[in-house]
Amino acid sequence: MQFSRARTREEERERRHRESRCFYCGEGTHVIRQCPHRMPRQAEGSTDSKPRRHRATPGSPLSVFALRLGPRQELLSSLQAFVEEKQLKAPFIITCVGSVTKATLRLANATADNTNQVIQLQECFEIVSLVGTLNTEAHLHICLADKEGRTVGGHVLGDLEVFTTAEVILGEATDLYFTREMDSRTGFPELVIQKRLEQT
Repeated sequence: MQFSRARTREEERERRHRESRCFYCGEGTHVIRQCPHRMPRQAEGSTDSKPRRHRATPGSPLSVFALRLGPRQELLSSLQAFVEEKQLKAPFIITCVGSVTKATLRLANATADNTNQVIQLQECFEIVSLVGTLNTEAHLHICLADKEGRTVGGHVLGDLEVFTTAEVILGEATDLYFTREMDSRTGFPELVIQKRLEQT
């Protein structure tokens, strides 16, 4: 009985200690509901007059695919062929590690009116990062490191010839469907995300 009371007192002490420290910022001067660092919750039923900058979709189940490409295979066309073969509707790259001997990239200063800012690389590079979506008109960005560790990156146009290997993990959002539509604001075909039931 005495042990039980001591335990209850200790649990009460721990509870008070937890409540006296903010779980959001860690400060001991206030509790989380009084934290000045938290964004206030929007009142239920209120309308936000600010325009939204993105259109998010609810979460989707995920399928994962792994593949390895060998020397002299072209990375972009190989991934597009895999997507077509598996009939993936909302594919994207989760991760990629490997190396290439050449690449054709469009740099970040390209615009809808001036899309010719293109570089063609021909030397051995490590793939530091490869990200993007892989529907019919793939939108991939890559970062490559040369033998000195210097990096270059941009929008993938093609000619990603594998040097030794490319180990790629692809994901597919199985409830979604990716398409592209021309966006007059950017001058480029931009990603459109639909639920599969909405897709016609």
